[in-house]
Amino acid sequence: MAAVLLRLCYAIFPRIDRGFVFVDHFCWLLRTETATQDTLQPLLLLAALGCPLNWRKTVFSEVNTWLGFQVNPCGSIVGFPMEKKTVLPGTLRKPWAGLSGLLLHAH
Repeated sequence: MAAVLLRLCYAIFPRIDRGFVFVDHFCWLLRTETATQDTLQPLLLLAALGCPLNWRKTVFSEVNTWLGFQVNPCGSIVGFPMEKKTVLPGTLRKPWAGLSGLLLHAH
């Protein structure tokens, strides 16, 4: 259903160049010069169609964190937000150390 809604927004609002959907989470990349208008119209359409919108999770920003990834359309970057970059290396070392030990004992 979310994919249908995304395609409907593409058809009705041609200035939306890119949109992403994961389950019921949307992310739209909008043109700077018309971003305010291009944000309001699809949100009003979704509200009029009865889509449940969580206004606390609605973000209008140049750089945004969506589904745990930092999205920066100005730099064409999708990556990890800074708080994950600091935690991720230590988190990955633990299973890797265990796996390395298993591989050494297998020979």
